[in-house]
Amino acid sequence: MSTKKVISLIFSIILAATLITVIWYSNKHTATPPAASSSVLTAKGPAFPAVKCDIRKQCKSNAQALTAQLSIQQSDIRSFTPLPFKLSFDGINPDSANIDFQGVDMFMGSHKIQLEKRPDHSFYGDITLSGHHGKAMTWRAVVTYTLNGQSAEVWFEFPLL
Repeated sequence: MSTKKVISLIFSIILAATLITVIWYSNKHTATPPAASSSVLTAKGPAFPAVKCDIRKQCKSNAQALTAQLSIQQSDIRSFTPLPFKLSFDGINPDSANIDFQGVDMFMGSHKIQLEKRPDHSFYGDITLSGHHGKAMTWRAVVTYTLNGQSAEVWFEFPLL
């Protein structure tokens, strides 16, 4: 076998291995929202469905008798300004919570905040989110909370100018 054919064969094997790795990695790391469930409790906690909402109002996700609510505690709601988020639950009292903000239509890096629990059992935290000037950008707030040592998530998607 000639040297050109050997090099071509090695290149083809490396290219195929690279493509398989990229496909495997993207399938493994693609975010999929939690589905609505007929069961309120899963192995990871309450099964809240993902919701699309208007953050200028209150975002809510319901799971039977339970509710998760996410809101911004100010009237001036826009990108590039500090936004005070409030997270509350009806029907459960989580021990801790954090939010990972992800760009839906565009990768925007990691924007995580650990929320502070207040005496009224709600959670607060401030974050400044970037965006497009004059155009709304859709953000996904992946809320992770712990309840009795188990973690669970609830997702909210909302546009932000």
